Amino acid sequence: MKILYYSVSYESYQKISAVLSSVNIDVTWIQQNQGCLTIDEIINQNQKSADSCTLPNITVMIFHEMNDEQIGIVIDLLKQQGINVPYKCVVTKHNQSWRLIDLFQELMKEHEYFSAYEQLKQCIAQVSELQERIYSEES
Repeated sequence: MKILYYSVSYESYQKISAVLSSVNIDVTWIQQNQGCLTIDEIINQNQKSADSCTLPNITVMIFHEMNDEQIGIVIDLLKQQGINVPYKCVVTKHNQSWRLIDLFQELMKEHEYFSAYEQLKQCIAQVSELQERIYSEES
């Protein structure tokens, strides 16, 4: 059970690491110049890649070998401390060989998609509410 954490703020990593050490969860800090490394290389601390890819200025938490209940506990603990990590994912057999830069780009695309989806749902709800008011006024 491990968490890989990326933020350009080392202080943020220290805060999260302190919170999660209370429940015996190891947190590995990903540095901004490690974007060309794969998830496996970070997990196994086997940094073969000589290339340096700079990661974007976002905050990401990657859960490794954790079940849904454990992930929920971590998220609840962080919320209690007022810590928000907008980008989260789980290591899978499909993404473990991905370079971090590729994973982060995919996470940003997904985040953009789901944000647009939520905005669309809100617009539809507002239109539905407006239609209900118009029809009830005409009745």
